[in-house]
Amino acid sequence: VNFGPVEGKTADPEIVAAIRRAVAVFEAAGAQVETVEPYLSRDYLSTGFIPFFTAHLWAQMNDKNIVDDLGRADQEMVAGVSSIASLSSLELIQAYDSIGPFVQETVNMLGRYDAVLSPTSGILAGPAESRMMTEFAGPANFTSAFNGAGTPAASINCGFSKDGRPIGLQIAADRRQDLTVLQVAAWYETHRGPEATPQWNSLD
Repeated sequence: VNFGPVEGKTADPEIVAAIRRAVAVFEAAGAQVETVEPYLSRDYLSTGFIPFFTAHLWAQMNDKNIVDDLGRADQEMVAGVSSIASLSSLELIQAYDSIGPFVQETVNMLGRYDAVLSPTSGILAGPAESRMMTEFAGPANFTSAFNGAGTPAASINCGFSKDGRPIGLQIAADRRQDLTVLQVAAWYETHRGPEATPQWNSLD
């Protein structure tokens, strides 16, 4: 179980509680559960992966073959992404050079376990129309490390906040262990109980 790949960053208490309840389901079935301490030797996410990913996204947004009229795009998102243009060439190369060790440390951690459970996001979801631009300034996004490392992961509902917002359990595993992720997610889906199961027929 992992509650933050970077020291000092964690998840909302309601999310932590929901993840712990999910973990208890696995333990009750006989799974051996260990806590994964923050495993990245430094904050690659904010100093490497995210700046490099954002620069790549900004380059795509300025590719006429992908976005033919940037003026028609969501301007709040454009403003948020375009700020990466102030990154110097040195900072960009430093961000790029951090991707290798970031991926290796993530793969090394995953290789020690059959599967790793964590929140999907460290923050509760915003309104449906929210772009999550402001919200993601908060605790860590738990998907970035596995996205960056190219390792399989799945998200499945594991409970709800006090005001009814869904909370995701992320299940990740080492490279080429896609079937393991799917099997663990399928097992949890059938054992998570009604308090963690969305009632789709109650939605408008």
